[in-house]
Amino acid sequence: IGSASTIESECEAEEITAALNRFLGKLKKNDRMIFVCKYYYSTPIEEIAKKLGVKESYVSLHLFRVREKLRKYLVKEKLI
Repeated sequence: IGSASTIESECEAEEITAALNRFLGKLKKNDRMIFVCKYYYSTPIEEIAKKLGVKESYVSLHLFRVREKLRKYLVKEKLI
């Protein structure tokens, strides 16, 4: 028999996953690619910049902006 905390944490994880997927679906393709490469695949900024043919500062700035958008989105969704 599973504990209530395990069921609770699984439900929370599902809610956060669904919210993250909705958020990523609303991003511009380039921002989504940068975010997923960095935070899902753990790709270094240098490598992302090289793949996209942009400067590292461009990637860093877009990561900063997307993190801010994500924070605001999660607050709006009452997940943080």
